[in-house]
Amino acid sequence: MSRRQRRTAIGGQFAPRLIEMLEAPAYRVLSLSALRILDRIEIEHAHHGGTDNGKLPVTYDDFEKYGIHRHAIGPAIREAVALGFIVITREGRAGNAEWRIPNLYRLTYRFAEDVQTKTGCSHEWRKIETIEEAKRIAKTARLAKPEKNKSPVVENAKSRYGIRTENGQIHSTESTTTAHSTESTTTIDISGRGRRSLPTKGAITPPDNNSPSSSHDDGARPPGERPVVSEHDFLSEDGTVFVSRAELDELARTHPTARNIAGLLQEACTSWLCGPHIAPGERKQEFLAWLAARSRKGGFN
Repeated sequence: MSRRQRRTAIGGQFAPRLIEMLEAPAYRVLSLSALRILDRIEIEHAHHGGTDNGKLPVTYDDFEKYGIHRHAIGPAIREAVALGFIVITREGRAGNAEWRIPNLYRLTYRFAEDVQTKTGCSHEWRKIETIEEAKRIAKTARLAKPEKNKSPVVENAKSRYGIRTENGQIHSTESTTTAHSTESTTTIDISGRGRRSLPTKGAITPPDNNSPSSSHDDGARPPGERPVVSEHDFLSEDGTVFVSRAELDELARTHPTARNIAGLLQEACTSWLCGPHIAPGERKQEFLAWLAARSRKGGFN
């Protein structure tokens, strides 16, 4: 090995950046958090052997462990995207572990197979020509409100203090058990230990005492035809999946590793169960089959 080769050798993985990019207005206005966003995605790229650019999964926890304050992650990602250094190729989704997925990222200054250029890089940051333009873009991106998270977890959090019924009324999930007891919450937590459960988004006004019991419903109904439901039963928003309180309790006993059957139902209906690929009359059985399969594979922990 020549002396010149020894002087330029690097004894490990490295992340090259063009000098042109380091001098570019877009790069010079990047905040510290946005720079760390790029650093952490480059590390992920290296962990993939320098391949899979465009399919690089990095979670909020990954960014936080790298030193970015959790509240700064979202603005920093928006800034890096707006300035043209990264592209989100797949939007992630929050929720319980069953449905949670991270964003997938592409570094615009690294080769990617799906980029149709001579170098395989798109270099969107080159489109920004002045410092003033870069500052304006970065500020706008950081201050922009993120898109509303429509995950079941957020929807359940919104209804934490009550359940909105079809007629627009709000029914509290809290009830007093006796005249001498303190305020307690009605629960469908499968542990049976009295923890607060997630309210079901599709719950409707409880029936009066003369209403027929909902526990005998077959659970499969076409859209628009809703059974009589108490606040402890589960009914999907489109009315096609109904599970009575007795059935929820039985599922809790047979699947003890699941934390909240009603919560799992809510997320399933939102994400995949109530889609056009499953007939309304088959959705309840599909969920039960999925629940049994997950239990056999080791549960939900």
